[in-house]
Amino acid sequence: MSLARFITDMQDDLAQAARDSGIPTEAFQHWLMNDSEQALMRLPSVGRIREVTHRRLANADDSWERNDLYDMLFLSTAAGYADFVVGERKIGNYLRQAAATTPPGGQVFVKMADAFAAIETELAVGALAT
Repeated sequence: MSLARFITDMQDDLAQAARDSGIPTEAFQHWLMNDSEQALMRLPSVGRIREVTHRRLANADDSWERNDLYDMLFLSTAAGYADFVVGERKIGNYLRQAAATTPPGGQVFVKMADAFAAIETELAVGALAT
């Protein structure tokens, strides 16, 4: 159900991408029906946004707060590409759960002090580019 909603939200962009690539309509429809979920999950940002959205919608006990949509979109994107991400507990937990089904991304923290410690460790071993 959440995949259908997710694809519906992107339908214009997906259709344009299919037209631009010259993919035949039948092949695009086959992709939508059979391969789109796995293909989208392989994208660092889109996969996380889709997975966090799915988990968020599946949790009926979780009430929406004013910043939830921003957190879902922007922190999911950051977690796909940044080395470290700090967010509130709710989005941090969703991002950690999403990490099991999406490409490797940044370390997710819900406490700034924990993120600082991880950054210091990475800097000490020279793992971060300057």
